[in-house]
Amino acid sequence: MVWLFIWLALAVLILVVTFWTYAILIKQKSVWASFAERYNLKLRKQGLLVSPVIEGQFKDLELQVFSERQVMPDGRGHQYRSVIQFVLPPNMPTDGVIASRYFTPFVGDLNLPKKWKLPKNMKWEEEPIARVGVATRLKTFLTEDRLRALEVVANIKKSTFVFIFDETEGYLRVESPDPLDDSARMDKIVHKLYSIATILSVKDDEIEGFNELAGREEAIEASDSLDHEEEEDDDDGAL
Repeated sequence: MVWLFIWLALAVLILVVTFWTYAILIKQKSVWASFAERYNLKLRKQGLLVSPVIEGQFKDLELQVFSERQVMPDGRGHQYRSVIQFVLPPNMPTDGVIASRYFTPFVGDLNLPKKWKLPKNMKWEEEPIARVGVATRLKTFLTEDRLRALEVVANIKKSTFVFIFDETEGYLRVESPDPLDDSARMDKIVHKLYSIATILSVKDDEIEGFNELAGREEAIEASDSLDHEEEEDDDDGAL
């Protein structure tokens, strides 16, 4: 009798969880479809029990919104996380990544030689990690406004972020367990991240300065290399 009661309780629990999950999914699909229509974005349906994908031009930046099944941090199960991703324009001064510590394994796999310590005076809930190709160029790029924008995105509750970039493109990706099933909340979050992505984007009047900085660095490297070769020649002559 006790086992029968336990099995019945488990069956009811499974039914409740299943119904709750499907109810959220149905509401999410409706909210996402409405959002895509409102901003003239493409909505790709993935299946009856799968979240759709939103993509297209949001103002002047490419936007993607989708749900992704991921392994839980402890490796004991899976979770679905909503992903909002903006594609930034080219001409970043160097390659690099700034990300939540949640993405430490991902960042560690990137071929970026230099660790970058973000300023101590920032109000991080948890200080992000940073790796970069050329440190001096990242320092030039990270203006006060951009540091404050990173501070805002890093401190969004229950979210993680990756800002990854090279000379040809950049991405600002934010993940959250929030299914974004509320229209007003989704609208607010996307606009907030758009503002951050815009601040992080390279402006036309910065490109010339970045190119000049790169040119000076290359000239210094070439000079150092030439001096090193001359020293080797002198050593050979002495022999």
